[in-house]
Amino acid sequence: MVGDPEPLGPKGPWGPGDLFGMRLAVTLLIRSMDKGNYTRHVQFETVRKVRSGYSNYVHASVGGVGSVFIADEGGATAITNSPSNSLWFRRFMKGMHKRMGDVWIPDRAITIDELKAAFAILEEDWNVMKQVGNVIGMEPIVLSATILIGGFFGGLRGEEITRIDLGLTRRHWEEAINSPHPHVPMMLQGRFKKETGTKVFCQPLAVRSNSGVEILTWFARTIFVMERRGVDDGHMFRVRRKNGKIARATVGDLDVLFLRLWNRVQEKHPKLLPDTVNVDEEFSISRSARRGATAHAQNCKVPKDVVEANNRWRKYQRSRGILPGMSMMERYSDAKASVPTLTRFSQSM
Repeated sequence: MVGDPEPLGPKGPWGPGDLFGMRLAVTLLIRSMDKGNYTRHVQFETVRKVRSGYSNYVHASVGGVGSVFIADEGGATAITNSPSNSLWFRRFMKGMHKRMGDVWIPDRAITIDELKAAFAILEEDWNVMKQVGNVIGMEPIVLSATILIGGFFGGLRGEEITRIDLGLTRRHWEEAINSPHPHVPMMLQGRFKKETGTKVFCQPLAVRSNSGVEILTWFARTIFVMERRGVDDGHMFRVRRKNGKIARATVGDLDVLFLRLWNRVQEKHPKLLPDTVNVDEEFSISRSARRGATAHAQNCKVPKDVVEANNRWRKYQRSRGILPGMSMMERYSDAKASVPTLTRFSQSM
């Protein structure tokens, strides 16, 4: 400013202590030098978790959070005293991200030919186990088939497949298969991302797909096997933990069955799935089946409204307040009224 010898004011000195998160920044830089899984060093998304952990610790400590402001809509905003949220540190994180970049390795999408080959293998295994009456041997076969059906014909992600509920599916089974529009009442129950509390959703599936997969038959086999194993309620996919307790299976647990099957497909059909494909690295039930379903739906020219109808429960899930107040029966009744529309996706595949 004209006539002002110090127009910008003094830049310091700052008080003692790490006011801007310098020590945390150095820690992140050191963490970024660790060995990665797919690249030479870990990626930014892995490094940034250090900041998240530090911020959570500070916010849970005395003096970590200042005044809290509550909005009319019910939301709240708090003043943070964590150095990890300083202006300097935010700019540091932005610069670090730009320099490190991201290496995105998406799950490989499964094709319809690979899927049919997998079901052919499962059918052969089922016939062998049925002939000898080995119910224990039948279980991984039917569960593998259900995983594929949920991911490909239901368009579910891996974490959503783990929420398929056996008890609720059995509860509506007879009504569904004997209705004017027979269908498979695939029921999902659990906690979903960005939602509070336990939710229940119904995803009706066609009896048979245009590609020849007998969806109803495989679900009926699954229910039969699980009943013979003494399981008629709760999660479809369950594991026994080290402490002896039965818990809902994780995506990692399902990947064991999924990758085992896909390795067999590769072994039996090398032209379909060549040796150059690293099954264990490139495939995962997390996204492979869903990405394959999306691609096949485009190849089959499935109308956009049919795809959106198949994903309608995700819209309900995000609607906050529409479905949470409904009973489980009301949710099934709501889906049952639209079965002809909701089953078009799985039937078209």
